[in-house]
Amino acid sequence: MQLERENNFEAYIVDALKAVSLKFVESTEDIEEAPGFEPEFAHQHFGETENIIGFKGLEVSVCYSDCTLFIYPRIHYESVIPADSELKADDILYKIRDQLPSSQLDGLVSSLSSYQIKLNQQKRFKPYGELISKFYFDDSYDGLKKEIQIYKVEYTEDEDVHRYIERAQSLAFWYIDGASYTDNDDPRFFHYFAFESTKHEEDGSRKYKFAGYSSLYRFYYHPDKDRVRIAHMLLSPPYRQQGNGIRFLNAIYSDLRSREKVYDITAESFADNFLFMRDFADCVSCAELPEFSKDHLLKGYTKKMSEAALKKLKLHQAQTRRIYEILRFNCTPPDQQSQAEYKADVVKRIEKPLKRSKRDLSKLTEALNPKELAVVAKNLDGDQQKQLIEEQYNNTVDSYKIVLNRLKSMKQRNF
Repeated sequence: MQLERENNFEAYIVDALKAVSLKFVESTEDIEEAPGFEPEFAHQHFGETENIIGFKGLEVSVCYSDCTLFIYPRIHYESVIPADSELKADDILYKIRDQLPSSQLDGLVSSLSSYQIKLNQQKRFKPYGELISKFYFDDSYDGLKKEIQIYKVEYTEDEDVHRYIERAQSLAFWYIDGASYTDNDDPRFFHYFAFESTKHEEDGSRKYKFAGYSSLYRFYYHPDKDRVRIAHMLLSPPYRQQGNGIRFLNAIYSDLRSREKVYDITAESFADNFLFMRDFADCVSCAELPEFSKDHLLKGYTKKMSEAALKKLKLHQAQTRRIYEILRFNCTPPDQQSQAEYKADVVKRIEKPLKRSKRDLSKLTEALNPKELAVVAKNLDGDQQKQLIEEQYNNTVDSYKIVLNRLKSMKQRNF
């Protein structure tokens, strides 16, 4: 009997990543017709197991108005677990709403009639901030050429802007592991927004669709500069897999590099997809600098490389070193001696934390990735250290190959 009850309960436990889809809608008709996009994470809404409990045949469409980003959850299911069951059904609406800030009481709309009003209102939407650039792409979904406009939003006390930033960042909880809201009261945060822009057929005015955002933070750098860190970067699902992430990042880079006050540009620890995209963009830029020519790369990393990348591209020295390793790996001859010299160069960088004294460990914890930190923090014997270093070297080279494969697909560049 106990086993039978457990089997019955199992039928009412659903994988949230399969049950939930995100839609971006312009009208109520789109709630049914718009394509749905799977989230990558659901643990911040439904717990570490990412399960929704209490429903059979569950489908949850989390609809975002496509420029103002108000949410309407549409929940369909075949049956709900009986009320007298030991297992209680999740309050799905509550769990989605609970991830919104307290200031977003109207950010989630539960009635279709109220949502219709929000959809009508977004026809008058104008992007916040300053238009800094635009780019075009051929949309693989409908084959049309689309225009993307990039807006920069500096600190403001405007509550409408604060609320919009929060609604955009609510999308990150489905796509960024450990996502969080930025502090809109901190003047060192600023943001970039990407919008698809088209003309209204009726009167020729512009209409907009949210395409992505990035949140950044300015750290003070003595005596009068800023070190800018990319805290979030998210591209809306309909605009992915079409090169728009690179275009968006390059638009941000271009603006920051034009600012005398910006000393360098860094980034939080992102998922692999962002890291590969950033590496790709930085490799393309560094490859155009004479300091990163093949002859120079094969001679080893130099201070001139770091200085050139900082001066011309505002790259942090750690990222410059990584780009050097990627580009050198690409041009290293296949013979055994050349490959061994390259490996020794990379391993020397990986081993560097081992030579730090124990009193420096606390300073290292924020700078190292988990595997490097494990080498420093644990009391390992020589063989164990060698094994960890070898594993990290192999993982590093594998990640470089991913970037280089994408670079080599660029027919217009001789990689």
